Amino acid sequence: ACLVGSEMCIRDSLLRWFHRSYFYDWVLTFVLFVLDTLTAHLFISPHVRFIPANSTDLSYPFLPDIVPNWLLLTMTLIFPVLFFVAHFSFRRSFHDLHHSILGLYEAVAITLLVTDFSKLYTGRYRPDWYERTGMPTKVIEDGRESFPSGHSSLSFCSMVYL
Repeated sequence: ACLVGSEMCIRDSLLRWFHRSYFYDWVLTFVLFVLDTLTAHLFISPHVRFIPANSTDLSYPFLPDIVPNWLLLTMTLIFPVLFFVAHFSFRRSFHDLHHSILGLYEAVAITLLVTDFSKLYTGRYRPDWYERTGMPTKVIEDGRESFPSGHSSLSFCSMVYL
């Protein structure tokens, strides 16, 4: 018999529901993140599309993102986890908290993978393409990754999951 709230009781209850298959789920999620980072950002270049002569659609000024990547990741990965922690602290269900966080990260990893590979396959130019041509290689490659929107897909994935 364990005393409710004691450290040993909490440890035993955590070990009782945690199964080794969850470890494989976390490893798979991590592998998806690594696969996306390595392939989509380091080894594969975006498709080079034909640019029609005298195209004015690609001559907009180069501006910074309205929502920077650090804020996007905070809003799609950190805020939902904080919401889950707040919600499940009242229910005191570590099991459901674990599954909520794992499911969110799996969904985000799959969304990132699909979105980034779609960007590489389509290679659609950003509206500021002509201003990017004299910039560093990473900025130029990012100029061919405008569709589908990574910000929209991550936000949609995270908010639908909530």
